[in-house]
Amino acid sequence: MAAPIIARQLGDEYQQLVFWKYALMMLSGRYEIENIRYEDDSVKSYDDIVIQYSTPQIFRDSTISKEYIQVKFHMRDDGLFTIDNLLDPSFINATKNSLLHNVVAAYKKLGEEEFKQCAFVIYSMWDIDQGDELYKLVSNENSTLEMERLFDGTTERSQMGKIRKKMRTSLGIEEDELKCILKQIRIKSRQEKMDDLILSLNQQLENYGLQVISGSKHTNPYSQLIQNLHKSGHTFFTKEILENQLHNENMYSPKREKELIAIRSFIKHAENLESEAEHILKLEDCFEGRFLKEEYTWDGTIYPMIKEYLSKNCQSDKEYSIQIEANPTIAFLAGRILDIKTAKDISPVQRTDNGIIKWSKTDSDIQYPQTICTSKILDDEKNDIAVVIGISREIINDVEEFLLLEKEKIGRIIDIRLETTDSANVIDGMHAWLIANQIKNEIDKRVLKEKQGILHLFFACPNSIVFLLGRYSLPFGNIQLYEYDFNKQRTCTYYPSMTLPVREEF
Repeated sequence: MAAPIIARQLGDEYQQLVFWKYALMMLSGRYEIENIRYEDDSVKSYDDIVIQYSTPQIFRDSTISKEYIQVKFHMRDDGLFTIDNLLDPSFINATKNSLLHNVVAAYKKLGEEEFKQCAFVIYSMWDIDQGDELYKLVSNENSTLEMERLFDGTTERSQMGKIRKKMRTSLGIEEDELKCILKQIRIKSRQEKMDDLILSLNQQLENYGLQVISGSKHTNPYSQLIQNLHKSGHTFFTKEILENQLHNENMYSPKREKELIAIRSFIKHAENLESEAEHILKLEDCFEGRFLKEEYTWDGTIYPMIKEYLSKNCQSDKEYSIQIEANPTIAFLAGRILDIKTAKDISPVQRTDNGIIKWSKTDSDIQYPQTICTSKILDDEKNDIAVVIGISREIINDVEEFLLLEKEKIGRIIDIRLETTDSANVIDGMHAWLIANQIKNEIDKRVLKEKQGILHLFFACPNSIVFLLGRYSLPFGNIQLYEYDFNKQRTCTYYPSMTLPVREEF
């Protein structure tokens, strides 16, 4: 099949997946989405996905009631957004209108007052060229253009003045119109690759009791559904309409048997696991306290044992829970082996102040404490990055001291924590999943040279978060995991445990 046809088909599928991303947000009932339109012809220049909110959403210094989303798929990461490209039709394989020309057409179609009630989103995998002025204009807070910087009161001879003139001339509009139009634009660059988007969708689908997108099949039922609905003229969806369509297509998963499995590397507080779990992987004989015995290795002993155990005991279409009374490295490896692409319905069981609780990812109206992420450059010449996850206790100083003593070649260190450090601050399974997802997003933001280096992970958090992060970890690249000498048996600090990936993963 010709390459342009394949690219078009993949582009359509990516747009359909983005539609489902927002459709599942509507199904949750928590995002104030009244309806969604797919390939809506009310504004033909910006018709991929249109979201209507039931309650006005805060946008800049005002509110919006609608978002128009234009989705751009790219076969390769060989392009970048620049100001010139936003004005160039060929950048989006068009002959007449560029991305900004399409927004101008929407402005003329809707009229200024209605236009100001809408946001226009450019949704793309591609990044913004760091050498272009556009890079300095797009806000990391909400992906909008920084109007104060662009419209800075300077003449046309200034750098910003030249950019404004170029845009006005190309778009055929006046300065006040340009300001009005640019104010409503969001450039959502560096969005998910297709496989990452499917992973994220599967988490949501599983949460809503819907069938996941199988990695073992060539067909995607959700893409097929929206494609066929569009062909038959159905482009408008409310929560009720979409739920009915999903029921009609038998997309909801049947109720399944439940089973608890467990992994143990230390006995304390885990003596009764045999009476609770269906099957247990007992690794305590391989450890002295939290230290691996000399005759065993992480990659040659522990990893194969975990993989064999999970392959044998987590293979049927059941609803699994996993209780991990073990080192964080083991929790991470278990999650990694049960990578999100395996589509296993599995939730961690967490020991809390209120007992042992299954931490499922269920919808909640709780206002969860948010993670705080701070980044510090240690050495611009180094590629490695250290991510310090201090949820249960603050460990950034311990990690920095360890890195200094061990002379690890770290370029940047990221500290991720909650406002207060206490494992009890992780409220439930949904909160654990949100934290793991936020950590994943921070890791995904690494620049290219950091991705080529080693990712050093330090944990002080519930094992459930470590497990959930492990499920996302296959795309992370080279990883070095660490353990901590809690009982001050030997090092009184951190020590390296498992290096990833292992040979079996290639």
